[in-house]
Amino acid sequence: MLVMVRDAENMTAANSYARVVFQNFGDKWSDLGLSVESFLLLGKEIMAGFVNLIDVPKETRESLSEALFFLQKRATEFVLQPVLMNQNLKTEASRFYDNVAIELNWSPHFKEKRLFEVHTEISATGTYTHTKEELEIGARLSWRNSAKCIGR
Repeated sequence: MLVMVRDAENMTAANSYARVVFQNFGDKWSDLGLSVESFLLLGKEIMAGFVNLIDVPKETRESLSEALFFLQKRATEFVLQPVLMNQNLKTEASRFYDNVAIELNWSPHFKEKRLFEVHTEISATGTYTHTKEELEIGARLSWRNSAKCIGR
């Protein structure tokens, strides 16, 4: 029983370490501004090249390459999920601030400044906070665009 507990502790530590490593890879990929698609497109070729560097029998290279590609694909999904979520949130925030800028007559400079603040906060925390004014205008826009709005 003690051996099983130690193995479970080792697995938990290994999983935590792997998460940190994969998160760092995702952060580096994001910092470089590389697209998610470019990494996914290169995966199979990278794994095939890697297998050619390993001393394995020729008849097992293809199946090993396929297995490594499968693992690489799953790891990529895990690593890039936060990157994709941040990209989607930044896109949605930009759309929202386009509407807010029109409603509040913001100057292009002010809008860009606010978007920079929002994108920076998303990159740092994975989310951002609206100001009171932005919440009010967002509520008005939601109601105006609702099918139940009488003045629509």
